[in-house]
Parts: sequence; C-alpha cells; structure tokens
Amino acid sequence: MTSPEGNRLLKWHFLLSGKQQSIHGFSHKKISFLLGAGRHVVYGSGLTEAIEDCSESEPILEVTIGMQPEMLRSFVSDPSGELPKVFNHLVRPFDRECYKRDGETSAMVNVILQQILQCSYQGLTKRMYLEGKAAELMALMLEEEAAVQQGEFKTCLLQSDRLDRIYYAREILLKNLSNPPSLMELARQVGMCDYNLKRGFKEVFGTTVFGYLRDRRLERASALLLDQNMTVASIARNVGYTCPTSFTTAFKRRYGVSPKVYQISARKRSKK
Repeated sequence: MTSPEGNRLLKWHFLLSGKQQSIHGFSHKKISFLLGAGRHVVYGSGLTEAIEDCSESEPILEVTIGMQPEMLRSFVSDPSGELPKVFNHLVRPFDRECYKRDGETSAMVNVILQQILQCSYQGLTKRMYLEGKAAELMALMLEEEAAVQQGEFKTCLLQSDRLDRIYYAREILLKNLSNPPSLMELARQVGMCDYNLKRGFKEVFGTTVFGYLRDRRLERASALLLDQNMTVASIARNVGYTCPTSFTTAFKRRYGVSPKVYQISARKRSKK
C-alpha cells in the first residue's frame, strides 16, 4: 500500500508476529524499516509517504496505538502549554515530514501488549481496561523516546533470531493450552536449550513459561464461564486442568472468587 498523506496522529506500531517492510519519506530521503516479531516503529505527526510491503504467506499480528497531539500536550506540557524539548520532534506541522524511528520492543511493553490482546472483559469494563493499558503503554514509550533523544537509551540484549524463537515458543503454547509440551520439548521445538528459553521468555514477557501458560489458561476459562451450557468441570478440562480443585484454587487466586461464583455473577450481569 502506498499512502502519501498528512498524518495528524502520533502512532506507535508494534509487530508481534510476521514480517513487514515499511518505506517512508520522499524521493530525496527514503527510510526503510524491516520489521519482525518484537520490533516497533514510532511515527510523529506531519507529512509522510508510506509503502507497506507484507508477506503473502506469513500472517501478521500487530498492535497500533494512536494519540492526538493535544492529548500528548495534556499529559506532558508545562503550565503554558509548551511541550518539553525532548518531545518537540513528535509534533510537526502537517506540511513538514514527520519523525520516524524503529526499535526493539522491551519486555515491559511486550507484557502490556499481551494483556491488550488477551483482554477477556466485555462492555464498559473492557473499554476502561484497554484505555488504561493504552495509557500505560504510552507512558513507557514516551519514557523511551525521552531516553533516545537524550542519548541514554540502551537497546534490548536479545538478538533478533533469539527473539523469533521465543515468540514462536509463545505461539506453540497458545495453540496448545489444554495439552502443552513440556519445557524440554518446547525448547527442542524452537531450537533453544531450556535455560536460554526460560531466561529469554521471562525477559520478553515478564513471566515464566509456566506463569504465562497459567495466565492464558485462566483468561480463556474466564471467557468460557460466560457460556451457560458449560459446567465448571468441563471448562477446567478444556483449558488443561485434570484436577478441578487445582483449577478452582488457581482461578480464585487470580480473580478473587471461585469459578462458580464468577460464573453466576457473570450470568446475572448478562441478564440485566
């Protein structure tokens, strides 16, 4: 896609899986970004000409957050309404070429991206949750942008190939929530030793392999509990718990109530 236009939003574009090449700028000054899993691009407001080239054979998973310049000012401007100098480059007139930068996505940001993608809430609760996560994400990215402009930013130590393997491990877990491979088998499937997989997984996603698997299982269970035709025992089996008691204990530790109480409460809300 080619789209010469004046961009009125600040945008942060995060690629979680797949590959994409983005070419920005004009004939006298082209900038090319080859994005893979675990990388992002920052766009300021202003004039841009973008060409997005995506692979036809590889699916893409991405999250894009947009922010009006006025909202940025409401967060970080001084009493007179002026932006701090470290953020001036993000807001340019619409007839000036916009600012662009690519980089590796940090482990903390990846955790929030996963929380956004895995959100199991509905209605107003979902909207409030996602708006809060978007604000949290923007706070981290603005902190990173300030560090970049001040020359203090340190890039992620994980190499691109290692990142791809860790994201592949996550995809395997998500596809096999009810019957996941062992840690040793998972490491073998992605071509890493179990020690590097454990350490890298925690650096990227902010939790252990088992912790990530448990959280995704419970999030899926919370969604299934809204189904009036499923029992708690069948949901426990569906998400990979062979012991209903273990499922109830884990669910109550995560959500503060038992699965049955959660299900009854959710059904009452749906009938209102």
